[in-house]
Amino acid sequence: MALSSEQRTKIRETVLAGNNLPRVDNVSFAVREGTVVSGNVRVMEVPDNLVAIYPEWRGDEYFVVRDEIVIVDHDRRIVSVLPTGSSGGPT
Repeated sequence: MALSSEQRTKIRETVLAGNNLPRVDNVSFAVREGTVVSGNVRVMEVPDNLVAIYPEWRGDEYFVVRDEIVIVDHDRRIVSVLPTGSSGGPT
């Protein structure tokens, strides 16, 4: 499901504007579904405003690389990559 421009803006203003954001500048793994994320990457629980759009992410965790929100399950496997930039396409 692709985000509308309104949803992308809301996510940038709420999720990506946080001071405690689990942001990673460089990663040594492929940022795509199925990849296992190394233990040194800090993750946080997916915030409620994202769960409202994607209820299946409830209980999952996330981190941010560039302008992408990366959703991981409890095995630290990437389950989705959500582009939030102005050209954000489908995941």
